[in-house]
Amino acid sequence: MKIGARLHFFHSKTEVGKAASKAPDPQAITRQQLDRARVLQDLSSTNAVSLMQLQDGRRVVVKTGAEVVDADSALIQEAETLKEEVVHRIGMLVGRAFAPKPTILASPSGARSTLVTPEIDTGCGTHGYQEAFHPLGDTDQARSLLGKYHRDGLSVFDFIVGHGDRHDAWGSRTREPSARMKNVLIDRHGGLHSIDHEAAFGKPPFDEVSEAAVRDFFKGRDAHRNFRATDLKRLIDDTYLPLVGGDHRELDKLYRFAGIDSHGVEQRARQVLKQYEALLADDARRLHPTPPARRRFPGFGRA
Repeated sequence: MKIGARLHFFHSKTEVGKAASKAPDPQAITRQQLDRARVLQDLSSTNAVSLMQLQDGRRVVVKTGAEVVDADSALIQEAETLKEEVVHRIGMLVGRAFAPKPTILASPSGARSTLVTPEIDTGCGTHGYQEAFHPLGDTDQARSLLGKYHRDGLSVFDFIVGHGDRHDAWGSRTREPSARMKNVLIDRHGGLHSIDHEAAFGKPPFDEVSEAAVRDFFKGRDAHRNFRATDLKRLIDDTYLPLVGGDHRELDKLYRFAGIDSHGVEQRARQVLKQYEALLADDARRLHPTPPARRRFPGFGRA
């Protein structure tokens, strides 16, 4: 596999760091802070994932990428890690932190990426990072939460960003109560949070979303205006172009290897906007129905 952008990868981290230094984030996490953090629990499944506590008391989830043997595989890993940044930004366009805000750190050798996200307070003890629907089975709680997912804006978020790694056996297609979900956390208030977006920007888990979910997705103040004003394809492309030195042909190659369909994301965003605006038009007609035309009779009202 030769993407042709190997040299750009090892400089991209420095460029991002320079941009960030112009506006320091008080909540930013540095490699030095992470090196001094205490491991609270190993959360590993297929990747190295740990719950850690920084010296200032913040608790974070740290996911470390696999060791890479060449710059091509490093570039693919960087592209997959950057998906976390983009999906967070897409959610925040409508004022919804569907996905936690990530910090992406390079290893000292630049050979692999480290993804750091704040802990979601699940109210479940020390770590609480259990994939939400896996232990529930065919229960009233599972049915209630699955219903909330389909009504809540999170299902619209999944549709737009193409988060296909959410359902076991494509449960969302059949809507079977026993279908299990994954890569979802439930906070102590019952809110749903999306995690692990390596499979984002591909095929969504279903072909359409409900009216209730679309209304919920745009329920925030200025959500519709902000979302309509953003070209999601350009947002994604502008994020990834620095990795390939601004070369659009190399960007297309990177997208093929990393499974990124920025055009599909934009198409689905327009579909959801069209659906929401049709709902607004229906609401307006119900609130302000067109008055019936007055009938005129020959000679009526004449002297």
